[in-house]
Parts: sequence; structure tokens; C-alpha cells
Amino acid sequence: STQGDELLWMGETTGVVEQHGDEIFVDEHPVQTVLQGTTCSVKTVQLIRRGDKLYKLVDTIG
Repeated sequence: STQGDELLWMGETTGVVEQHGDEIFVDEHPVQTVLQGTTCSVKTVQLIRRGDKLYKLVDTIG
């Protein structure tokens, strides 16, 4: 994932939360890019709960 990607969380209680991944951290240090399988954190605008699913929105046209 790259800083600025469109992210979407979905959960039973949370509902749907959509935002850009403007602040991504690995080991509490800000990073621009995260490789698949790397544990990272993202500053969110709303409460995200354990068990919520995270999706990265990808443009398939163009």
C-alpha cells in the first residue's frame, strides 16, 4: 500500500469507513510504502474495531 491510497473498512458495528491512507506507520515510524504482509498502522478519522475488514480500493479502468 502507498501513502494516499483509498482505503475502506467494513464492520458490523463500524459500518463503512472510507478515507485516504495519508499517515502510514511501521514500528511507529512514518513510511511512504508498505509491502504486502507487513504489519502497519494507519491514522484513522473514525473508530475502527478489531475484526473490521480493510480493503484497498484499486482503479481497474485506465
